[in-house]
Amino acid sequence: MKSHAKPLNMIRAAGLIGVLVCLLAAGAGPAAVLTPDVVTVATVNGAQFTVVDVPVSIRDVSGTPLGLDQPPGSRIQSYSIKVNYAPAAAVQSITFTRAGITSSLTPTFEASPSSAGSISLLDTFQESTNLIPFTLNGLPPGNKVAHLLVTLSPTATVGQVITLTLDPTLTQLTDEAGDPGTIETTANTRLALVSGSITVVPSIPAMSYLVLGLLAVALAFAGIKLVPVTYRGGASATNDLLAGHVKIGSLGSTPLIPHYKAGAIRLLAQSMAVRSSSLPEVPTFQEAGIKGLVLDQWLGLFAPTGTPSAITTRLNAEIDKALTDTAVREAHHRQAQEVVGGTAGHFLRVFQEDYLKYERLVKELNIKVQ
Repeated sequence: MKSHAKPLNMIRAAGLIGVLVCLLAAGAGPAAVLTPDVVTVATVNGAQFTVVDVPVSIRDVSGTPLGLDQPPGSRIQSYSIKVNYAPAAAVQSITFTRAGITSSLTPTFEASPSSAGSISLLDTFQESTNLIPFTLNGLPPGNKVAHLLVTLSPTATVGQVITLTLDPTLTQLTDEAGDPGTIETTANTRLALVSGSITVVPSIPAMSYLVLGLLAVALAFAGIKLVPVTYRGGASATNDLLAGHVKIGSLGSTPLIPHYKAGAIRLLAQSMAVRSSSLPEVPTFQEAGIKGLVLDQWLGLFAPTGTPSAITTRLNAEIDKALTDTAVREAHHRQAQEVVGGTAGHFLRVFQEDYLKYERLVKELNIKVQ
């Protein structure tokens, strides 16, 4: 009997241990983890002396208290987003406005308070008439709902990083009514924040600067000296030209055409190889006696590296098709822009040839980033 009793006890003990292991295993199993909604401020590069556009996005994730997967009344219809930026001295001015999927909506409430080093955007929309059309579980960073327009200070230096930090206390999402039971914040772990930044990069010499550089070289042989005056954009340069603060300027056609047609300015020459069909009365530089000064300014569309060829081929075909539209061609013609179109391969050759040409000109004209 003893010989049978010991094995029986062992079996019972093994059974108890097995039950205990099962209980421990059940207790140690993975718990459900809530994936929060996300507010993101983009990380971008910004050229010196320019206005930098920084997207702000919200990602609607299923399973959170607010979202398109929730019943009516529990959708993301109101947000408060506060961004702290530093160093404040690197920012001349800043605005925070709706963009993307909220740009066409009408808010019932909107405000954008600011103070030194910070700016906020608060919006509320009526769900029944202005539902924010989020893409549920879309790829990060989600849908663009607003943007910061940051005018860099003239003192901002190349390589400087301007941090754009989301305030964890005052950045939150709610429904239209602001129900405290469904509010999403970092404190209740229903909301995650991804802050951004602006890295200041060198400004690229504009086409007009290169034209004036070549013109200055040519006129120097005739004893005429030009003193370059740089501007942050065509609008301010055009204003000074109209006001007589500068006597001559080289600009793209778009800001000049209205003033030229109104008789406020005189066009002396154009830098194309042949006269534009929309400005047949304006000679080229070569016709005006400045031989070899031919610089074409073009607009083109680029796709990210690695984009499938099927997509780029389709895009090229559709763009070429759009450029045949009479209204499109006339709109470009009014701005003295010649519609070209063509294959992606042809555009690539134009780009490569111009890159080499302008690289050489920047060196020969000793153009420096300031």
